[in-house]
Amino acid sequence: MRGFREKAGPALLAIVAASLLALPTASLAKKKNSEPETQPAAQAPAQAAPQAAAPGKAGAPAPSGAVAMIGDTPITDTELTEQAANQLQRLKSQEYDIKRRVLEDLITKKLIEKEAAARGISVDELNKAEIEAKAPAVTDEEKKTVYEANKARFGDKPEADVMKTMIEPSLKQQRINQRRTEFLSELRAKAQVKVLLEPPRIAVDVGNAAVKGPKDAPVTIVEFSDYQ
Repeated sequence: MRGFREKAGPALLAIVAASLLALPTASLAKKKNSEPETQPAAQAPAQAAPQAAAPGKAGAPAPSGAVAMIGDTPITDTELTEQAANQLQRLKSQEYDIKRRVLEDLITKKLIEKEAAARGISVDELNKAEIEAKAPAVTDEEKKTVYEANKARFGDKPEADVMKTMIEPSLKQQRINQRRTEFLSELRAKAQVKVLLEPPRIAVDVGNAAVKGPKDAPVTIVEFSDYQ
């Protein structure tokens, strides 16, 4: 038996060694076979290029002067203006009133500044000399007249206090305002002020209505009458 083992030993070792050498390859092959096969990622389909809008009414440009489109029907700026004519006219009148008030303030400011500069004095000094100093004084008779006309409004307040603290300052301010208006009229006449701001006007078609006066008159007065 011992002799057999000695003879068979080298052969057995060779078989074992061969088996060991084959194991990694078989294991690798098994592992490789056990993994799912990775498929190459599918490429996303190429995005289609945007197509140009088909020619037709939907893709056609809006007509000139259109402010809105209802399908293929335009709403023009002329139509919109006609519908809003009354409201727009009121806005124009308000705009003119604001501009005219501001313009008058500017004219007054520049006239006074120009006159003060011509005299070599300040604006305050000019106002005192030409307006406050030249405003007529309030007389006792005038104060008494106002008091008697409004006696019921003053209640039980003493007459002397009412005339001194209420009536006299009010009348004095009225005189100052009146003198200021006169002085500004003098300055406007001397400076030859011309207002070129035109008020808003409305074109009125009188048609075949009766007309009195020349056709090229600078002002036309239209009378609207409703006879039942």
